[in-house]
Amino acid sequence: MCYSIPGKVTGLNGRVASIDYYGEEREAIVDIPSVKEGDFVFAQGGLVIKKISKDEAERILRVWRRKFFELKKRDLKLSREDEIGDIGWERILKKAGEGSGISKKEMLFLMGLEGEEKLNALYKTANAVRRKKLKNSCCVHGIIEFSSYCGKDCLYCGINARNDRLQRYRMDEKEIVETADYAVNELGFKALVLQSGEDAFYTTKKIIKVITEIKKQCDVLLFLS
Repeated sequence: MCYSIPGKVTGLNGRVASIDYYGEEREAIVDIPSVKEGDFVFAQGGLVIKKISKDEAERILRVWRRKFFELKKRDLKLSREDEIGDIGWERILKKAGEGSGISKKEMLFLMGLEGEEKLNALYKTANAVRRKKLKNSCCVHGIIEFSSYCGKDCLYCGINARNDRLQRYRMDEKEIVETADYAVNELGFKALVLQSGEDAFYTTKKIIKVITEIKKQCDVLLFLS
């Protein structure tokens, strides 16, 4: 996982780049040509998706330098674990926070906690575990919902085939590509999800064509859903 700010490539091992973010190193697979040590790049979801000039990168990094460390300090404060005693719910919470594993019964017990003190302790423990396992990585994805047609009947889903109250729509290939181009080149998204119901209208050939056209026009990480 990588930040949505540029980083500097400090080393290459085959297709894997080491990238420096204010002294913090991450790794990402190089998905574009001609990346070399010393380049400034954007990486998303573990993939290098775009190179940018040194001047542009340094301008962005100057703006974010103080905020980056302020956010890290704030996150550390919010996720710092308080001392937990031996009361039943606290004991279970401590086990969860230490990664010792909890039973299904204990998990359900924690999900049913009520009251400000207990809920704050639960949220703080969850945040501490998140920080321990994932650090501060977070991906912001733009989602292009290109069709609301679906042949499946999943009861939980609002676009299931039986929902006859829904006004269905489909975007054509050109619309999808133009929307992606706007999202990336105008709004600045670095990752997009192309999402729809299971719509047989979009053949594999059509989807490949859409992806190919988007990649020609946009430096972006794409997901299909």
